[in-house]
Amino acid sequence: MTVIEGIKELDKILSSQKLAYTLYTCGGAQLIFLGYTDRRTEDVDLIHVKLDVSLVKASIKVAKKLNLSEDWLNNKANPLGKRLGKGWKSKTVLLFEGKSIKLMGLNRQHLINSKLHAAVDRKGEDYQDLLFLKPDFTEVGIAEEYALKQKSDMETYSVFVKAWVKELKNDLGLS
Repeated sequence: MTVIEGIKELDKILSSQKLAYTLYTCGGAQLIFLGYTDRRTEDVDLIHVKLDVSLVKASIKVAKKLNLSEDWLNNKANPLGKRLGKGWKSKTVLLFEGKSIKLMGLNRQHLINSKLHAAVDRKGEDYQDLLFLKPDFTEVGIAEEYALKQKSDMETYSVFVKAWVKELKNDLGLS
């Protein structure tokens, strides 16, 4: 199952119920919609959305039909919306438009920013995503500034940000 199949099936169910949603996603699901075929994820993380009863019920139907976890559609990434700054929704890009779902993703810079922060925060788990995005020197610099502004309980967080940025620049031939 791909997240694309899940969203298409969700769109069918919601369309039959005459419901419509604009949803905002990020992370692995967004990368899959952007064509990163090597990326695997079992869920679609939504940003800045409250999951109402109708959406949850429809997503559970999809989960049962496609043998997915019941929380394959979730708002675990909701806090990201607050960190992106004012007006972030107006800068999003269209990933999928069905009869009932319009799925939007972060703009390129916001995606790079969030992926660098996640790579540091999750000990490199999102690093390959950054390599797929191939940010240029300026984009990496902006992402570094963003990551350094994020609060972390880790005393050495800024050291890790700088180390990941150095490695990223090296791997992308930007050093």
